[in-house]
Amino acid sequence: MKTHRHGRHGKLLAALLVIAAPAPATSAASESADLAKCRAMQRASRQDAARCWRALRVAAAPAVRAEAAWALGDMRGSARAFKDAIALAPDDPALRARHGDMLRTVHRFADAEARYREALDIDPEHAAAKLGLARIAQGRFERRAEELAHEVLGTDPGNLSARLLLARLALEVGDMARAAEELRAPLGADDLPLRLRAMALAAAGDHLADETPSPWEARALALHPGYGALFETVAHFYIVTRRYRQAVAMLERAVALDPSLWSAQATLGMNLLRVNRFADARAALA
Repeated sequence: MKTHRHGRHGKLLAALLVIAAPAPATSAASESADLAKCRAMQRASRQDAARCWRALRVAAAPAVRAEAAWALGDMRGSARAFKDAIALAPDDPALRARHGDMLRTVHRFADAEARYREALDIDPEHAAAKLGLARIAQGRFERRAEELAHEVLGTDPGNLSARLLLARLALEVGDMARAAEELRAPLGADDLPLRLRAMALAAAGDHLADETPSPWEARALALHPGYGALFETVAHFYIVTRRYRQAVAMLERAVALDPSLWSAQATLGMNLLRVNRFADARAALA
């Protein structure tokens, strides 16, 4: 099945002031705790989360600044900070893989692929790098996506991100039983963002089976009331199956929940054109 992919990334925030003084030394544990704190805030209050990310954007180590800039929509600043972090830790494959993830979100697929391959040169079994390559292959409808996910599971059978990717691939070809099996473990994950993504795929499966509303919608929104990506995910599968009016309805729900979800705004605009809502399309794409 062929899907139609359209993306727009948010307008970059105004460039933040460059702080001349070096960032204070920070332990890996405290860096992780700082990032986790801001990510948890995103599920409760976007304003509080933005304040949290802005603090990290100017006061943390390069790897943390990269994540903060990314969360704030400053992709150029994120790219610069990732490069600084990699220069300080050139043998860390995780930094290169994470930089690849950021590049992939802005559709710089060749650059992302290069970063993933650099990570694999350092650690040939690096799971995040393999999954990054798999997601690029998925976008190209290449069989390699499934092969890479299985490679990851061959060395790490408990890797739930690989299970999620396989579930998505199964849904895209209409294999509902296999998708349900792959989602079994991710739906019980302790990692809340991963569990939310699993719930979004489970909801999409229900929609594809015309079982709506899906109970997974209420469950996901109970955990994260502003989780617009839930309906963006459902819309993707409506687009795959060329049910554009249903896709528009889902995308409208997505942007109502999360007005900063620019990828959903762009996809909404393109699909409003498909259903001849031209004025609404112009507003969404403005």
